Order: sequence, then structure tokens, then C-alpha cells
Amino acid sequence: MWNVPETGCIGRFTFEDDKTIAYACKQLWLMPVTGQPVLVESFQKGEGLGPDTKFSVSQDGKSLAVLLENIHDPWDTGILVKAMHIAVYDFRNNRRTITIDVTPLPKTDFDLALSPDGLKLAVLNDRNVTVYSIH
Repeated sequence: MWNVPETGCIGRFTFEDDKTIAYACKQLWLMPVTGQPVLVESFQKGEGLGPDTKFSVSQDGKSLAVLLENIHDPWDTGILVKAMHIAVYDFRNNRRTITIDVTPLPKTDFDLALSPDGLKLAVLNDRNVTVYSIH
């Protein structure tokens, strides 16, 4: 179909809908199953995918939430997460609509889910669930 557009990191995939895949590595790409990849956004300095990156796509396929982490590891002894945030993208306009900081950093449990219409985001941080309005 196509070649992965980036090298030098381990990317993650998820289906946006039945004809398009969202691919994230150092950037977020939309990849139609036929045609050329479309760059949505280069991640900001320090942002990246962690080993437990999570995606959530709205059922209508028009919104995507992805967990991004700022990782610091000066001694190369393991991953130290300095910050986590959730970036929510609107595929109708191919842009990031909101960035939500995850504070405090989770100790055990973390998950996220977009509502079917992509207008709300639920975030589980340890034992607390918070719902955000996206638009």
C-alpha cells in the first residue's frame, strides 16, 4: 500500500475509519489505504509516543485522541516520564483542537476514550475519571 514515512522510532497505527489509517511516530499522519499519506502535524519538541501509547478514535472517524509523553532518560537506565498529555485532533480540518495535561501523573491505571461523536473525552487517571468537552 505505502511505506511508513518516518524512520528512527517505533510508530503506532490505528484505523480512523475503514479507508484510512492514522499513524504516529514523530509526526501524525493520515494514510488512505489507496493514495499518498497526508501529514497532519509534527509533534512539538519533547513530545512523543511512549511504550504504552493509547489512541481513541470517535465512532464517526472524525476525531482522534492520542497520549503523548515527554520522556527524559539521562542515564539510559529506563524510561522516566516527565509529563503526559493528550492531543485531540479533528480530521475534518486536519489539526489539533486541544491539548490536555495529565496531572498528576498516573501511578497504576490510565486510559482514554472519545465519545461516539468526538465531542467529549473521558480520561481515567488511577481511580479518577474526568470528562472533557472538546468543542
